Amino acid sequence: MDLFHRLNQEQGKTIVLITHSPELAAETDRIISIRDGNIVGEEAVHASR
Repeated sequence: MDLFHRLNQEQGKTIVLITHSPELAAETDRIISIRDGNIVGEEAVHASR
């Protein structure tokens, strides 16, 4: 995750991470929940890095 954070912060790269892990998702800036191919939720996350 440190590499993804650095790429985002230093180079402005957008990272798309697909996971079933709530702990890993909590380290991101934004969570978009998808169920059966449809977006069912979106939330901003203020991760402490």
